[in-house]
Parts: sequence; structure tokens; C-alpha cells
Amino acid sequence: MKRIIILILFIFGCTNPIIIKNQSTILPLAVGNFWIYRTSYFNLKKQITEVKFDTVLIKTDTVSGDNGFIYCVMRKDSGLKGDMSLNYKCFNSSDGFHSKDIFFYKYPVAVNDSFNSEFGIANVESIHTKIYTSIGTLECIKYSFVRKKSYEGKIVKYHYVFPGLGTVRTENYYSIDPYTASPDSIYLNNIQELIDFHIY
Repeated sequence: MKRIIILILFIFGCTNPIIIKNQSTILPLAVGNFWIYRTSYFNLKKQITEVKFDTVLIKTDTVSGDNGFIYCVMRKDSGLKGDMSLNYKCFNSSDGFHSKDIFFYKYPVAVNDSFNSEFGIANVESIHTKIYTSIGTLECIKYSFVRKKSYEGKIVKYHYVFPGLGTVRTENYYSIDPYTASPDSIYLNNIQELIDFHIY
């Protein structure tokens, strides 16, 4: 019989607790689940230059007659006419969260685990990192992704993920100038943070 873990997070200032029913997978893929993210972009002076919002929606569980899930990303961008949508067929397996061609997150994990991702080698830096967000404080898995190429310099990504809820926060650091003598010099380009969600 499948064990269901019910985790209740009491958020300061909120009358209703967040209830995570099942932490057996990284991302709950019930149809109708959605997450809303705010992405803040920074310049080299650490000043916010732009803010955008994304909605991630689990749209359907059947794709072209094949069993699977659509992980639908819809960006509401004031610079575009209408919404821009990107669709991914995704699923949870015994080793983590995948799309057809991309290994997003290994799970379950231990500190110092590594895996091949679309971005290159990914590492698990921590499984108990506290992240403070507008929805509350969550103890997350911290994944790091590092890539170095001559034309783009060094890029470092940190993803903070709460099992059963999904990605809570991402931080993306880019090379200041990949063509200088110090291509490893990086700056914080953007932070994406979960600001609202609904899970069935």
C-alpha cells in the first residue's frame, strides 16, 4: 500500500496552512495544478531592471494518444502581443523528474549526488537549504548547474526545490564578459520565485 505523507507548513501571517500531501515525487503532475512565478532581472549594480511573470500549468495527461503529461509554461510578457506558451511532455520516474529529452531533477537524492542534465553536470549541494519566500519559509533541495563555453563564458544556476511542491526559487548567474581575461567573473542576472500555486 502506498504511503502518503501529509506535510503541513504553517506560514507566518497566513490563516490557512500549505498542505503537501505526497513527497514521493519532486513535482505533482495532477491535471489542473499550477504555479505562478515572478522573475526579477538585475544589472551589474544589482538593481532590478525588469520583472516578468510565468504561469506553469499541468494541462492534460494525454499527448497524441500516448500516456504522459503536458507541463505548460505560459509567459505573460508585456513586451509581446499575447502570451507565449512552451509545452513539455513530462513525467516522474523512480529516479526523478524528466521530459522526453531532458532530465530536470534527480530524486530521491543525497548531498553530493550528481547527474547529467540538459545544462551539463548537475550537483546536489544540500537537501536542507532554507529558502525565504513570499509564500513562507521552505527547506529545499539545492541543485547547482555549471556550464562554461568560450562564446558565453561561465553560467551558474541554482535551483531550490521542495519535494511534492516543485521549484520554489532559481538563481541564474551569467558571465560579466566572456571575452575578457576573466571569463569566470559572474553576476546575478535573475531570480525566479514562486509567489502562488494550487495543487490538487
